[in-house]
Amino acid sequence: ARQLVGRVAELTGVDVSEEMLAEARRQVPGARFVGYDGTRLPFPDGSFDVTVAVCVLHHVAPAQRPGFVAELARVTADRCVVSVPWEPWFRLGNLGRGRNVARLGNDPEHVGWFTPGRLRRTLERSFTDVRIVRAFPWLIAEAHGPCR
Repeated sequence: ARQLVGRVAELTGVDVSEEMLAEARRQVPGARFVGYDGTRLPFPDGSFDVTVAVCVLHHVAPAQRPGFVAELARVTADRCVVSVPWEPWFRLGNLGRGRNVARLGNDPEHVGWFTPGRLRRTLERSFTDVRIVRAFPWLIAEAHGPCR
């Protein structure tokens, strides 16, 4: 958000955590931050030219993920950018650093695991064109054409 504020006409951030929202408001005073569940966003269809979900999707439970992605597509006018850890490489990196060893390298709050194919399939349910970029140990997707 710090990199984008001032470069775009309007910047709106959304999070469920009031603690994270307070920190975001403190660090990026030129943006608007609102607290909402990602499956019920308070914005009209196509409200944003570009939506971004950086390090979010792997925190969304599998049962809620289709609704989350559909809602993201609903508020997207043109394109959406999504990043997630590339598994199993991300977990192996954690193990190599001695992090989360008892959980085989998995961060406790990570409830979704993505390969390039799984990320593509997840997004293609709600977007007509999905391009995956492999940026080890991350996957970055650019999704166009929200399905309405």
